[in-house]
Amino acid sequence: MIRVAAALLTLGLLAGPAAASEEIRFFGKSVMFSANTITSNLLQSNEHRVLIKALRSVGLEQPLLHRGLYTLFAPDDAAFAKLPADYSESIFRRVNRSEIAKLLACHIVAEGELAGRKLLDRLKSGGPLTLKTLGGCMLRLEFRRGALMIADETGNQGKVLEADILQSNGIIQLIDRVLVPRT
Repeated sequence: MIRVAAALLTLGLLAGPAAASEEIRFFGKSVMFSANTITSNLLQSNEHRVLIKALRSVGLEQPLLHRGLYTLFAPDDAAFAKLPADYSESIFRRVNRSEIAKLLACHIVAEGELAGRKLLDRLKSGGPLTLKTLGGCMLRLEFRRGALMIADETGNQGKVLEADILQSNGIIQLIDRVLVPRT
């Protein structure tokens, strides 16, 4: 019922206070509502099952449920499938919880400045931007050839597939690569 109402709001067929304040974003087979938290929206996503499983395995989904201003660079399932098989197999073993936590924390920026709809505009008007993540990783973002690109410390480059998806506790940037910390 909520999704039907949200779809009607999006199409302008339903009026009310929520119509003016809630943003709804569609991508693939998933929908994200700006009134929900980052974790709540990811749990509903068909494209982020591996990310949610990994976040849950180390308890990182909990902070993303609460208030705060976070920017999550969220790799989709296809991005996790691009990881080299030996790396993927070793890092996702239960004994490597600290490595999983580090990998995932390198996708989260706790900075109010980015938890707004300004990242794309800022990169278009300025030069590259370097960000420090909760995991201590340095990410480099730049607008190149009409696309928002992201690079991790290892030189691994990816593309932001969907930018500035508003959440009640921050922003999600959907990316096509897993960001790998320097070892």
